[in-house]
Amino acid sequence: MEVLEHVFQSEALKQALYVPAEKALFIAFQTGRIYRYDHVPKAVFAGLTEAQSAGAYFNAVVRHYPYREVETTSLQR
Repeated sequence: MEVLEHVFQSEALKQALYVPAEKALFIAFQTGRIYRYDHVPKAVFAGLTEAQSAGAYFNAVVRHYPYREVETTSLQR
């Protein structure tokens, strides 16, 4: 299964994993909390990774998708 990964240089976001087959975006925040966002198009993941401010893009676009907190300590594969 294809998994795309991105590490951020951000005050809020630490890392993201995107699973295109599931349209699932996992985001690890600098606080250590991890959330899964569902029904996220690949273009939104691309926009997040290319945004000048990942935090601003997250607040404007990503946070509106259905989400839940994930019970795991790491996004590393």
